[in-house]
Amino acid sequence: MRPLTNYKNTAPTANIGRLAPGGYVVRITEVIDHDDKEYLEIRYDITDGPEAGRFADPFYADKPYAHRFSRFYSDRSMGDFRAFIQMIDTCNGTKFDAELESGKGFREQKLVGKLIGIILREEEYRTNRGDVKTKLEVYKVLEVEKIVKGEFTVPDLKPLKEEPTAGMKPAPEVSFPDLTDEDIPF
Repeated sequence: MRPLTNYKNTAPTANIGRLAPGGYVVRITEVIDHDDKEYLEIRYDITDGPEAGRFADPFYADKPYAHRFSRFYSDRSMGDFRAFIQMIDTCNGTKFDAELESGKGFREQKLVGKLIGIILREEEYRTNRGDVKTKLEVYKVLEVEKIVKGEFTVPDLKPLKEEPTAGMKPAPEVSFPDLTDEDIPF
């Protein structure tokens, strides 16, 4: 092994083991509005317990997928979005629901720094190589108090949906007669 010149000046990385499914109190650290697709990308970090500050570690600097979820605000998804905003109001004593209801607009950056509770569950997915792996996804957003008191249930692993071709019968073999040049009319 070559001499490691920067070893002495480098702090050890904390919390790089796999995060367990469960309930966590989190602080919203960044909000990105994807106006063209009508959703907010919410990035967060854990505030309490042994995993507190996990995503502030430099290890996660280029891994936003590890600590984000989306909330759509299209007309079709407005009920879910409103429930999310009301949850933030409940957890933080804010009045964002009334502000949005007034129709005067809303600066999504006001959500940065707010606390919420989340439940993370494992879901299967297929990699580009075709392997099946698991990832953590935000299953539910709920009151901070419920997370702190342990008043939640972590759902079981969400299995990968079967591909449409899985379980289908193979097409029957079809044989074609041998043709000669005389059999072809053109």
